[in-house]
Amino acid sequence: MRRTRAEADLTHEQIAAVLSQLHSYGLHREDQRYNGWTNYETWAVNLWLTNEEPTYKYCRGLARRAATDALDCEQVRERIWTAEDAKKFLLADQIKEFVAEMNPLADQASMFSDLTNAALSEVDWHEIAEAFLEE
Repeated sequence: MRRTRAEADLTHEQIAAVLSQLHSYGLHREDQRYNGWTNYETWAVNLWLTNEEPTYKYCRGLARRAATDALDCEQVRERIWTAEDAKKFLLADQIKEFVAEMNPLADQASMFSDLTNAALSEVDWHEIAEAFLEE
């Protein structure tokens, strides 16, 4: 028997109950903000990228290159993205790749590499890119 859309929708009470259960298991965090950033993981990555001068200068160079590359970006030419979006998306991908290359546990299978990868998956790379582009 096929259900109508109204019958398939969860009530607010049901949604609240599911979120409450997820929260009790530590699987849902309503307010993850940390020191003005999306979450702790994003704050920590940004801190390390901006705290050491060579790393900071490298990321600033990536930001300059993303600003230049955005103008020739296929998605911008096809009017899928604005040039501003392209800068942010390109830079976010480049910073994420840079951090992945620095990860000393990347090629290891261990509890520690799994936890590191889990933490990095929580990083808001676009937010970090926006911060570098604002400078």
